[in-house]
Amino acid sequence: MRTSFLLVFGTAGLFLSTTAWTANQDIAPTDTPVLAVTNPFYHPRAGHVALTTEAAYHRTHVKNAFGQGVTAYQTTVFETMSLGLTDDVTLTGTFGNVFDRRSFGQAPTYQRDKNLDFQAGLTYTLPAATAQQFQADLSYGQRQSFSRFQKGEYKYLNAGLKSGYRMENITSYVAGNMELPVAQNAGAHNEPRYQAVIGSNGLFVQDTISADVALRFNYESEYSVRAWSVDAGLAYLFTPTVALGVKVSYTFKGTGGNNTDWFHKSIGAFFKTAF
Repeated sequence: MRTSFLLVFGTAGLFLSTTAWTANQDIAPTDTPVLAVTNPFYHPRAGHVALTTEAAYHRTHVKNAFGQGVTAYQTTVFETMSLGLTDDVTLTGTFGNVFDRRSFGQAPTYQRDKNLDFQAGLTYTLPAATAQQFQADLSYGQRQSFSRFQKGEYKYLNAGLKSGYRMENITSYVAGNMELPVAQNAGAHNEPRYQAVIGSNGLFVQDTISADVALRFNYESEYSVRAWSVDAGLAYLFTPTVALGVKVSYTFKGTGGNNTDWFHKSIGAFFKTAF
């Protein structure tokens, strides 16, 4: 029931955006290019909406110096809605659920299906009359999916910056963000988390295929975890504002405190639309 509720937004958007994507181009200044919905700098203009529905399967494994390990399996379903307040400022909200199929140190039968996570904030996008691209965002979020590690929900502020350069159908970019816990109770996850990304997105086959790849570095000061990951995605664009695709992520051996090694992999699907 919860999964169907999340997916209905993206499905309804398919019918609306198929006929409305031309209108999105009409409201853009003539010297500003219209980006495909899969572009990392895409944002809806004033009065318009963008939706992203995604589901993914995750596997995380932690191993100590003696070769002993524990594994967590999760399925996630999330919906992101962005509303253009102006042509440059976007209000964005993300909500969804994390389905635990097995948690660290728990029996294989352990399950927790109610882990509601959400995040809401503002994004500013520099008017892109040139090839230079820039975005800044600030948001607040909560995670029930961290509650098994501490008393109460995990609350945080997230700040991010992204800068890129577009050359014809290729957009390359660098990005970084910091997640700062706020008003925390006793337990884990009380230290900042940092992320840096360098990536590229391109359109191919008469702008019907979108492909992207990124190299990501994560640092979690709570457990002194340092990890490098590769993220990749491939999507088919029915129109510039309707896309269906898949994505994968693989984390190389990360290092953490107490001589631990961290491994992570995920695979998922997504649907993007705007109207």
